[in-house]
Amino acid sequence: MKLYDWQKKCLDKWHTNSYRGIVNAVTGAGKTALALAAIDMLFERYQNISVKVVVPTIPLAGQWLSLLDQIGRASCR
Repeated sequence: MKLYDWQKKCLDKWHTNSYRGIVNAVTGAGKTALALAAIDMLFERYQNISVKVVVPTIPLAGQWLSLLDQIGRASCR
């Protein structure tokens, strides 16, 4: 997945801050792509980790499930 420079910097800062942080960016800036890259980074580092994505609507949950499936990280429990 190709990331913008600001997204790469966010991931670096997030990593050095023990995987903690908040992203404040405008709609359409690429927060979802950043989140997917972060999830992928976590799975590479911790093979048996679970990640929970919480969203406010069912359609958005479907979108996230589709995106996670695209990167091979989808699992519903």
